[in-house]
Order: sequence, then structure tokens, then C-alpha cells
Amino acid sequence: MATPTMNRLRIVDTDSKIRVLFLEDNPLQHKILESFIRQQALGYDYLIIPSVKAARDILAEQSFDVAIVDYYLEDGVASELYEELTGTPLIMVTTAADRNVAVEAMKAGAVEYLVKDQDLTYLRILPHAITQAYTRKCAMDRLRLLSHAMTDIREAVYITNPQGRVVFVNHALADTLGFEEEELIGTRENVFLEDVDVAEGRELNKSWRGETFARKRDGTRVPILLSRCELVLPGQKSPSVVGVVSDIAELRRIEQERIELAESLGQSQKMNALGMLAGGIAHDFNNVLASIRGFAEVSLLSVEENSTIGQNLQEVIRAADRASCLVDQIKDFSRANDAQYESLNVKRIIEEVVSLVSATAPKHVRVMTDILEDNLFVFANPTQLHQLVMNLSINAVQALGDKPGFVTVRLEQHHGPCHASPAADQTTDYARISVIDTGSGIPPEILGKIFEPLFTTKKDTRGTGFGLSLAKKVVDSLDGAIRVTSKPGNGSTFEVLLPLTTRAAQLEPESGHTEVQRG
Repeated sequence: MATPTMNRLRIVDTDSKIRVLFLEDNPLQHKILESFIRQQALGYDYLIIPSVKAARDILAEQSFDVAIVDYYLEDGVASELYEELTGTPLIMVTTAADRNVAVEAMKAGAVEYLVKDQDLTYLRILPHAITQAYTRKCAMDRLRLLSHAMTDIREAVYITNPQGRVVFVNHALADTLGFEEEELIGTRENVFLEDVDVAEGRELNKSWRGETFARKRDGTRVPILLSRCELVLPGQKSPSVVGVVSDIAELRRIEQERIELAESLGQSQKMNALGMLAGGIAHDFNNVLASIRGFAEVSLLSVEENSTIGQNLQEVIRAADRASCLVDQIKDFSRANDAQYESLNVKRIIEEVVSLVSATAPKHVRVMTDILEDNLFVFANPTQLHQLVMNLSINAVQALGDKPGFVTVRLEQHHGPCHASPAADQTTDYARISVIDTGSGIPPEILGKIFEPLFTTKKDTRGTGFGLSLAKKVVDSLDGAIRVTSKPGNGSTFEVLLPLTTRAAQLEPESGHTEVQRG
């Protein structure tokens, strides 16, 4: 058996050479092929193999761009190697024209069938046939690579034909939308995309990139980033479309968390700065108020009781008293993080507050407690917790105005994250205090401002703008969360989550559901 002959042209970029496998058992043909390749400076990286067995050994380790095959070999026929040569363009070269051999070769993927002649005419055709076969193989390889890339890429991709029908979807698109790939083939874009122009006669070669929504198989809307390119291929009058879909639901969620965190940080910084400012001026301001009130009281002794001046001085004293109350709230606001903490029974605090609020509430307002869990303890300052529940309850009563209604203070246990911040999203146990009123609700345009210091919607002297901001600062200091849900005309619910703590005190007697009505 002849030894395989290998000829490698020594150039730096070996990948640029066409790798050719010659299956030829005739030693004379070996010399003719080598001489022809050398004289024509074809630059092939080639190997000449005379037998089926040697070819199998080589093909197990190497791949080739083109195979030039003589049908009859030393130990068999070339058809025995068709399976190993799958994907390699075949050029059949044989001594005698055999129609059956040609048909079999073409079925196996042969791209050319040449007959060896005495004057070696076939050799002049062979380089052109090899180049064509190699060019076709490179194109097919690129198509296969593109097909695999489009199918397996993590980005969701679809393609439509000029008639607007989907002809390709990849795994990612089907998975994102919950469809089987076959279900989308033949449909139009508007089956799974919103706000996509699929009308005939649209402007050609348009590209568009932007955010829109996709519709999943179950009807769910998913926010996406769509890159959509319209391509007009040669001979087409209408465009095909390539669309790349990116699911941005998670990005939207992260961006919303970032915005909320930035707002929370800005609010916290503003409240801390205001607290520092308040603590610094409260004492001096009280001294000024004391002087105003003192001089007003002394002056009141020098005028007639029912005179105009006396009535004006009374108003000055009342205004000083209101200002003094405001200063007290400012002091509480500035000292919110400096309080002493202890383990507290939340039920007891709620019942004390409701008893006080119900005693001063109008007759048309019913104030109730709804205690679903008796023994919930939190680590907090008694005065701050009392004031927290008191502020929310008084706001709820005032939200009813002159309209009859109900205020319910509910206590229950909550297991899960409180979503106050990314750091507070760990699942744990909380005492949930809900203050529910049946008032007119809070307009959506001011719902995001209600916890800001000095913000109030009350047009009379009852509103200072510190009640809810102080409540939020107390909750934040306890690593809890406070949130409000409200719809105009349907009342409001303020919900406070405070982390539970263990305690060593005696259990309180059960209370259950109580109601106190002012009568």
C-alpha cells in the first residue's frame, strides 16, 4: 500500500489555504496531481490517501474543505466513506462514467462529477471546481454558524418574510413569551408585540429601537427593548424584518428600586438636616416665645378685660401657645434617634392610644381596635411608639371631617420582607399596625409628599406638617417600614411594620376586639 503523501506550503497564515483530501489509489495519478498542483502554484494544503482504511484514520483526526474522490480505492469504494465525509463538498473523479455512481455521489453531497481522460483535460477543470466547492462550503459554514448563533443566543430574535409572516424565532424568544417556537411561525408581529406597525405600504428600510411591550402566551404584558430592522433583499419589493427583543422587566424593577432608594436617601438626609437645625434653634425660639407671652400677659393686666387691645393680647398669647406646641414637636423630631428603648407590648400601646383618641373624637366618628395577635413585642421607646400610633390615629379621625365614619387600629403579625430598603428585604417577623379610615382618601398627586416635614393639607391651625414626618422617622429608627394606600373616595390605610423582639415579661391578658365610642 502506498504511503500517504502530505505537502504543506509554508506560509504564515495556514488557515488561508484550502485543505483538500484526494482519495486516489493509483500511484501514477498521485505523481500527476502533485506535479499539477506544484506547476500551477495552487497553494493547497493537501493529502493523498489510497485506501478506505487510511482515509477513516485520517478523517477521525482531521477535517477538510473539499474531498476529490476516485470511486474505486485499494480496499473498497468511496461510498463507504460518505458518512465520514458528511459536510465536506465532494468532487467525484473517476475513470469511467457510471450513471449509478454519479447519482449515488450526488445524493451523498457531491457538487461535481468529472471523468478522467487521456489528455488530462479534467485537471484544467479541477481547480475551478475546487474553488467553487470551497466557496460554497464557506457560505454554508457561515449560514450554519449564523443559524446556531441566532438559535442559541440569549437575546430573543425573530425574522419575518416580505409578507409580514414570522419565519424564524429562536429559543430565547419562545421562552420569554411562553410559546412553543412552532406556534409563532406563520403569525404576524402584532400577535406578540404591541405598537408595531405591520401595515402594508410602509416606508422601506426603516430601523427602530425603543421600549414597548410584548404579550406572553397567557396575555401578560412584558416591558421590552425592541431593536427592529427592515431589510429589502434583491428582487423584493417589501421588506423582511429582523427583530431583537430584550426583556427589561428586571431592569425596570432595579431602576425603580434605585429611584426609590435615592428618594429615600434624599428624604432621610433632608430630615436629618432639619432635625439638626430644629434642635439648634428650638431652645432659643422658646426663649423668644416666653418673652412674647410674658410681655403680652403683663400688658393684659394694664388694659380693660373686654377691650379691643385686651382681645388682641389674648390672641397673641394663644398664638404663642400654638408656637410653643410646634417647638415641642420640633424637639421631638430632632430627638427621634436619641431615645431609650425597651421591649414593649404593642397591644397595650394601641389600647391606650385608642382610649385617648376616642375620648376626644367627634360623636359621628367611631374609633375601634382590631387585635388579631395579643402578644407582639417590639424594641422601641414608649413615648415615641405612643406618639406614632397617636399621630396616625388623629390624622385618621381628622380625615373624616364632618362625615360619619370609622377609624380602625388593627394589630397582627406579618411574616416576610418589609421592602423598606434593599437591606431590609430579609424575611422576618413584624408587628403590623394598620390605621384604617373611611374618609375621602388622599389625592394621588400629593401621596408622595405626605411624609415630608412641614407638608400639610390642613387649612386651619391643626396642621403643623410634623405628624407624619415624625412617624416616619420613628419607624425608620426601628428598622421598620411605613406605607400608605389610598384611593380618593375610599379612605386610606397607613400600615406600619416593626420588627418583633423577644421579651422576658409576663404575658398580658387577652383583649381581642374592642370598640370605644364617644357618647
